[in-house]
Amino acid sequence: PFVLSNRGLAYCQLGNLVAAKRDLDASRELDAANPFLFKNYYLLYKAQNDLKQACEALNTALQLDMGYYGNPDDRKL
Repeated sequence: PFVLSNRGLAYCQLGNLVAAKRDLDASRELDAANPFLFKNYYLLYKAQNDLKQACEALNTALQLDMGYYGNPDDRKL
């Protein structure tokens, strides 16, 4: 799921929003608890000027809390 989310972000930054959405959706199917994924959705929706969905994605990312996601040893850092 991380690779798909990161590639989705890259596609978004390159302006290929269709490919970005495809990869982000595929990542979500594998791991819907990843706050970084929803940060990437925020950037995608912002690029599409869909502010309602952008705000919803950002809110989800903040609720999932990037500081508490992942390996417990990594969270200590």
